[in-house]
Amino acid sequence: RSVVVIWLRVRATWSAGGLALLGVAAALMAMVREQDAFFVVGPAVDFVRTQLTTRDAAWGRRWGHAVVGAAAAALAFLPQALAYLALNGRIGPSRLVARKMTWTAPHALDVLASPSHGLFWWTPLALLALAGLVVIWRRLPRDHRVIAGGLGLMAALQVYVAGSVESWTV
Repeated sequence: RSVVVIWLRVRATWSAGGLALLGVAAALMAMVREQDAFFVVGPAVDFVRTQLTTRDAAWGRRWGHAVVGAAAAALAFLPQALAYLALNGRIGPSRLVARKMTWTAPHALDVLASPSHGLFWWTPLALLALAGLVVIWRRLPRDHRVIAGGLGLMAALQVYVAGSVESWTV
């Protein structure tokens, strides 16, 4: 949640401090739950879209700010990276965890629609929220569509990762 709030506040200017804060928040999320690193995709796509559609005097400066944000994320994630190296001999979760992944996401539909564990069965409000993103995408101004698209992409990546875990029902 904090990454989304920071994203929505920083996107007006893409300042160095805002992107550094966004990077730190993203790193902290990834330290708690590795797949939460995918939440950075929404702000990243929005930033790139801004850069592709806005050619102004601040264009190059914003890229520099993005580098600051990435460096802040790397610095904040450094303790976790060092712990991974000490525990696993590599940066990333244990091979026991990695071995449980099938990257074709064979359970993605189950994550959403399984009557026993699916998101829409257990949390029907999530279906309404998804419908709301579609409404925003179709009816509101372009700036809101970019946010809705980023949020939709973030949700889709979470479904993809959860559907890639062999023990997805846990």
